[in-house]
Amino acid sequence: ATPKYEIASMLHPLMNIQTISGIDRNMSHFSNLSSIMEFIADHEVIVTNSYHAALWALLANRKVISPKDLKCGSKFNYFEHSPQFIDDLQNIKQIKEAAKIANNYPTFLDDSVKRSLEFFDKVKKIVQEVIPIPDKKYENFYNQSLMAEVYFQHIRKL
Repeated sequence: ATPKYEIASMLHPLMNIQTISGIDRNMSHFSNLSSIMEFIADHEVIVTNSYHAALWALLANRKVISPKDLKCGSKFNYFEHSPQFIDDLQNIKQIKEAAKIANNYPTFLDDSVKRSLEFFDKVKKIVQEVIPIPDKKYENFYNQSLMAEVYFQHIRKL
């Protein structure tokens, strides 16, 4: 979707920052997923202190700005792409400067789906080697894997 607005915040309600002075468009990352995706789609830049909101916005091809302390954990260690990290999430000047240099990643969603499907295939292959189908106990797992493949193929076509 083409963004209607430049910048918004999606903050974790259990963190110490609840609002950012200078950003009028805000949403909690505890909202329902449909509302969150619409909100992200409406904005070019998402400022967040939430790992999940950062991930969702990156997958939606949006620029993401996050505080450096979010980087301290291991959650972003294996990301090919990550948010633009800044020192002070309450500093609107720093946020606006970061927005100028932040990147969005147009192929991140497709790359992530591809990697997930590759991982799924590896797991399915291991399970099939260890527990040969049609062992009725694991038939449900096998059928679910087929449904997941069809689902992801359908999503990719949309």
